Amino acid sequence: MRSSRFIFWLSMLAMMAVMLAACTSEPIKQQQQQQPSTPEGPPESVEDEEEGQTITLVTPDTAMKAPEEKSKYQIHTRLTDFHLLSESTGIAWGITNTELRLYQTKDYGETWVDISPSSNVQFIDKLEYGKDIVFADKDHGWIIRNKQGSAETILLNTTNGGDSWKLSSLP
Repeated sequence: MRSSRFIFWLSMLAMMAVMLAACTSEPIKQQQQQQPSTPEGPPESVEDEEEGQTITLVTPDTAMKAPEEKSKYQIHTRLTDFHLLSESTGIAWGITNTELRLYQTKDYGETWVDISPSSNVQFIDKLEYGKDIVFADKDHGWIIRNKQGSAETILLNTTNGGDSWKLSSLP
């Protein structure tokens, strides 16, 4: 009985040691060393990377083409949340400088399409899915927000997956 407890605690201690060894700062150092410097100055620090995500965007006209035929480019953005519409389709969003950034994926998050509404419509607060953003499917979505300093509600609606948005005002 005593030896089985000893073996149990010894194995637990060994497992904790392995887990602690995996939590070293070496990957961060490697990431800092692998970042290329830019003509504008030194490479971005890891802190800058933690304030956002790098995602691969495709243009809407090439989104449905074969992977090798897609026009891809990467951007760094600050997303605050995402919602899955199906197993392979989802939307992700965030607000940067009061502009809504809204992206849709149809390939399990490998590539994204920018479906953001006009930058003329400003967003102050973090949006919440089910309250401020709702998509019934990949094509039909609504964004609801209260106009700042007024009881008026703004409703943005898309019926084509964010290719275009209609703006309505509700008293």
